[in-house]
Amino acid sequence: MLPMPIEGDTISTEPENNGLPKPYLSWSQVSKWRQCGESFRLSYIEHVQRMPGGAAIAGSAVHRTVEDIEEFDWWREPVQFDKGGQVHESFIHYLRFGLAETREAMGEHAWPVQWGGRKTKDYPEGENQEWWELYGGLSMLKKYAAMRRRDEDDGLTLVQASVERRLSVHLDLPNHDEPVLFEAYMDSAVMQDTNTGFVIPRDVKTGSVLGLDPLQLALYGQLWMKLDPSVRVEQAEFAWLRAGKVEDVRRQVNLLPYYPILPRFIMEAEQGIIGQQFPLRPSALCGSCGVRYACDWGKVVAPVE
Repeated sequence: MLPMPIEGDTISTEPENNGLPKPYLSWSQVSKWRQCGESFRLSYIEHVQRMPGGAAIAGSAVHRTVEDIEEFDWWREPVQFDKGGQVHESFIHYLRFGLAETREAMGEHAWPVQWGGRKTKDYPEGENQEWWELYGGLSMLKKYAAMRRRDEDDGLTLVQASVERRLSVHLDLPNHDEPVLFEAYMDSAVMQDTNTGFVIPRDVKTGSVLGLDPLQLALYGQLWMKLDPSVRVEQAEFAWLRAGKVEDVRRQVNLLPYYPILPRFIMEAEQGIIGQQFPLRPSALCGSCGVRYACDWGKVVAPVE
């Protein structure tokens, strides 16, 4: 069985004089800058307090429950996924713990948790805590378990499931004399094809289909190959747990076309951040931005209720 790569460089928390808000680049920084420079500026430069997003907290609870599902092999036993069963109880525990932890961390002047998602007759306020506890969380976890049972039929074995495992390596970027320290947190499983021996990173997603960015998978592939040069990562996939059918959960991506694009993608974000270029990029994502209350555009198009 392929071992999980060890973490790379030890990252200092002390700022360096490199023009970046942190002494390293991360996927969250790069993707946030690409998504909206103003949101990046408010989050990383001005350190505006973010409104806590219920969907993000619930998504983290799903990931943590997935780790339990793998540790105890619950995915092999459909009875564990009954309403009120072990998996359901574990998810509710992690969700409520995450909500309490968030409120405590933010203090007495904290923003209320912002819930969103699709509004329905049964849930006119959208995907709130009740929706996640009674329906959303367990529905997604059932799809995850069904996908894992299909893995066996397809010759895929799990190397290791991980919740926010930190990986850090030095990446070579164009027009740089020295490699750039890059950090990523992998909320993912790593699969291995028993027929070919190929490593296949799999990232579990609980949010909008808009969040399925193949460049994120390309980054994970690069990190794996940097940490273990004997491994060649050509394929990766998203496990999108909001898919309507179990057979649509796995979204496979050929990484080879994305590898040449990735260094430029990262370099452009790095240069924009260092050059203090923070362009406003209005989009459909403004409504879920955690700092929209501090953004002139966000206050107009997505006011905080």
